[in-house]
Amino acid sequence: VENAEYGYMVSVLRPVDEAQLEAWAEEISSINARAREVAIEKLDAAYIVLQRAAEAREAATRQQQQQQKTPSGGDDTAAPAERPESADEVLNGLIDAYFATLADHAVVVAGGDDARGRVLRSALGESFRGGRPAAPASAGAPGAPSGTATVAGRRFRREEEELAAAAAVRREVEADAVYSVVARLVLSPDWPALPSDDVHAVARAVAQFLAGISSLVLPARKWRDHRCWGRFKGFAEFQHLESLAFAALARIRAAKSGKPSGGVGGAAAAAPPASQ
Repeated sequence: VENAEYGYMVSVLRPVDEAQLEAWAEEISSINARAREVAIEKLDAAYIVLQRAAEAREAATRQQQQQQKTPSGGDDTAAPAERPESADEVLNGLIDAYFATLADHAVVVAGGDDARGRVLRSALGESFRGGRPAAPASAGAPGAPSGTATVAGRRFRREEEELAAAAAVRREVEADAVYSVVARLVLSPDWPALPSDDVHAVARAVAQFLAGISSLVLPARKWRDHRCWGRFKGFAEFQHLESLAFAALARIRAAKSGKPSGGVGGAAAAAPPASQ
């Protein structure tokens, strides 16, 4: 299981049954839940550490002010006031304690579960719910509710569908954005006549132009001040931009000829060849 850009990618080496898929979904769901819990706990611990360091600084300041108010000719037999820890000493000690423990970091740096609750309650007010979230029960573990794996599997598949729908929307938005710029570019009066009218060659030249890549046909020294030059240089893959430019040109040519956008010059539009 590898953490991909949008979720997880599972490599299946042999056929698996529904039960195995449900178990994988439950395991991944548990990993995500634990990751969220750990992230929140780390934020709580960092806040508590900084809060305790600030309190130490305030205590040292109050003691210093009290000593300044005390007359110098006071009782010499009185024991000197114990010097409180400085903010740096408190901060260093709490950092050492944080890295010395493997769990419950917020409790450790706060000095106990009750102290942790008081600090977070004072910061969050009514939003503080108290306690720490319990680790999710694994499918098949003692005490795990029946149907947990099935519910997790349905949730996992729903998340996959939502990600797929979001990716489809993103592709459509990208295609429309590239189409509008390509149309503005190639239909403008300053667009030159290219050596070849082949849609693949034109799509590559347009994609290079939009990516801000100089070429013999459209050199940067002449075109870099054009409003469309380098408009999509942030695209991660040039081949993807070239494909979108090809599709945009196909739509433009189809609109000119009054034919469906699936064809270019009466023939079925083929995807641009892979860039070498």
